[in-house]
Amino acid sequence: EYNERRHAADDRAYVRRQAEVDDTYNEVILASIRRSLGCELQAELSHEGQQALDSLRSVTTNSIQRLASELYAEEIHFVMELIQNADDNLYTAEGNEEEWTVRSLPSLKLVLMHDRLRICNNELGFTEANVSALCSIGRSTKRKAEGGYIGHKGIGFKAVFKVTDTPTIHSKQFHFCFDKRKELGYIVPIAMRSPTGWHACNRGTVIDLPYVQDASDDGVHDKQCSAHFLLEMKRKLRDIPPSLLLFLNRLRSIEVIDVLATTRRTLSMEASGDF
Repeated sequence: EYNERRHAADDRAYVRRQAEVDDTYNEVILASIRRSLGCELQAELSHEGQQALDSLRSVTTNSIQRLASELYAEEIHFVMELIQNADDNLYTAEGNEEEWTVRSLPSLKLVLMHDRLRICNNELGFTEANVSALCSIGRSTKRKAEGGYIGHKGIGFKAVFKVTDTPTIHSKQFHFCFDKRKELGYIVPIAMRSPTGWHACNRGTVIDLPYVQDASDDGVHDKQCSAHFLLEMKRKLRDIPPSLLLFLNRLRSIEVIDVLATTRRTLSMEASGDF
């Protein structure tokens, strides 16, 4: 019994150390991206240089904001972008469908909560190149020959800003969010700590989209999004047609879970192509 407790303690210590290593790597990569976008450079510039950088960042922020707001006419269209991104993701090292297993069979889970939409995808997970593409405009990790609505983890992700100010991403050893309320917030990543129990070796990506909060007359933000928007979100998720899977390349399952109504709807297609 003593040895079992000792081994359990050693295992917990190892997990903590590994999490610290992963968080350090995450912070280093994101700091490099932030610096490439001109963050934390003011102290190294002359007064004229600071003014020029501030002006450029302001113009870029306004341009990105306009692009994101005009990207789609309806807020709910971002769901299609996320589905397309999941279909573009890799589920085996070489993207070989013959290597798919029950565990790696491409699937997407959309979880509707009272304050956010959570997207879970069992892809292999983000690479450094994927993170860089997400922190840019127009850069993509999708090969030119690939079809789809958008570039892989590219500009289409900006559509989520129609429904959230602060999207959060957890994938392998990468943990970060964006805050569009800040300058260059659409593309400047903010490092986060890995969630408790998260293992970087595990496959999969989790994206949280906290709903944009409504401001009341006295300026106090509500803790929950408007009832109208939540109902519209439910309807759009409910109306995802099963036939959609026929037009996707990799995804074999889309699961929609409504935590509030305690309902679950699964659209699935066997690897053979039959429902």
